[in-house]
Amino acid sequence: MSSSTPKRFNKKNTAAAPPASVVTEIRIHYPPGHNYTVGMRCSKDSWATFHYATKSHDTEWIYKVSSQPDGPMLEFKPVLLEHIRSSGSATSSSNPDDDDVEIYAVGGNYVAKPGESMDIYPWFFSMHGSIQSLDVHSNILNDDREVLVYLPPSYNENFSKQYPVLIMHDGHNLFYEEKSYCGRTWKILDTMDELCTSGIIKEAIVVGIFPKRRFFEYLPRVPEKCFPNHRKLKQSPGGGADKYLDFIGKELRKSLVSRYRTLPDFSILGSSYGGIISLYAWLTRPGEYTKCGCYSASLRWHEKEMFRIAENVLGQMSRTHQDGHEVYFDAGTENDQVYVTAKMAELVEKALSSSGPKDVPAPLAKREDEKKRSAYEIVHDLARACGTSTPIKKDAGGSSVSTVLSSGRVMVNIGQGHYHCEDAWAERTPHAIAYLLRDGQREMRWVDDVLARITSRIVQEQRYEREMRIKPAVVPDVRKYSLMATPILALPSFQQQQQKKNVKDETFLHEQPGMIAVGAQM
Repeated sequence: MSSSTPKRFNKKNTAAAPPASVVTEIRIHYPPGHNYTVGMRCSKDSWATFHYATKSHDTEWIYKVSSQPDGPMLEFKPVLLEHIRSSGSATSSSNPDDDDVEIYAVGGNYVAKPGESMDIYPWFFSMHGSIQSLDVHSNILNDDREVLVYLPPSYNENFSKQYPVLIMHDGHNLFYEEKSYCGRTWKILDTMDELCTSGIIKEAIVVGIFPKRRFFEYLPRVPEKCFPNHRKLKQSPGGGADKYLDFIGKELRKSLVSRYRTLPDFSILGSSYGGIISLYAWLTRPGEYTKCGCYSASLRWHEKEMFRIAENVLGQMSRTHQDGHEVYFDAGTENDQVYVTAKMAELVEKALSSSGPKDVPAPLAKREDEKKRSAYEIVHDLARACGTSTPIKKDAGGSSVSTVLSSGRVMVNIGQGHYHCEDAWAERTPHAIAYLLRDGQREMRWVDDVLARITSRIVQEQRYEREMRIKPAVVPDVRKYSLMATPILALPSFQQQQQKKNVKDETFLHEQPGMIAVGAQM
């Protein structure tokens, strides 16, 4: 027998073993009904094939796909297959009948990384949310409080889904013109419907709280030296903020959790003094609110007392407080506190981006170079920090919303040509909510287009509403108008409008002593 010489092992001739494949698992939660089957179309096969999902139980369907760990992300769309002829659902081995109808989920496509396990809660039919009115009794405030609750489009369709909650102040100005103090609103109903159905945000329950003692409830207690002459005023200088927040956290939250399908994810948002109470809640109650929105916050209040509060809290902030927390700031260029807004945003951004309390910068109010920087220089510094070009010009005409900082922790928007009014806040609302409630499970390439479309719709509605209020016989002073701001004309309060319901519109054209400008609320 001839013995064969064993072959030598050559490392150069051996190819590296391919990496083990990973399984991406999509769990679709939806109660489809008797004649429906849940599945999806995806980018794996260029969207050509309907993929059946396996039914796990009554409201859960599972689809699994193998891919390489370094492969592309899976882009997919849940599909509801309606069986016209046959009753019951089809199996994964059967092909859809010619008469079967595919119904695609509302919103943009979902995306999943290779090996990711994802739970999604799609909906297929509802395009509009609803509003409910509640009367909540408060033992803390010793009164009954009216609350409007917005329920998103899928709320009455997909009963498996739970929702984050967005608390908003000045609830009378959010939805209905007849309830607004000035007849102008933030148009939250239409804005939330469009944001939800476009798929760029997580659907959320919006809670609008009506104020009764706005000045008192929205402002923290301050030292007497900051406001020595407050006794001459009809209202106190604040001091009820903690009671108001106790009402929200202990009474209103309990009522919401018992009535609705809520997640423990609560955010808080407001404008002007509502911006102050929102920032104060986020600073002092980090366990209750991880996200905060401040529109045109009146940060000059009481000789910038909010800066002293923020500096004390941020200087002792723990790493636990920083993780997952996000804050949105904005202001208009037309006498709307751009300077102090930029300073506060810079302070919060540096605190959240630091590694601990010892790395928090010195308070901005005490820095020597602060007096040398204008509001626009601070804004431009923030813009350069996030790698953008100069976003706004001091003397630019027209109107727009410019993002000057978006770090993942803090966003700052500046409204060019915006006044301190409801119309300006309505225009900036889509940007704020899209940031605070952005959906990480969705494909986000169309965000800018969606926001531009919603903003354009708001602008057109506001123009139409202004034209309906102004009679052709009266020639307005065009210098009093901004493209996006409400005209500076005095309007009666809501109560006066109700009393003079049958009076012709000319009543609204006369400036009256003691009346505030349209939409200008502190």
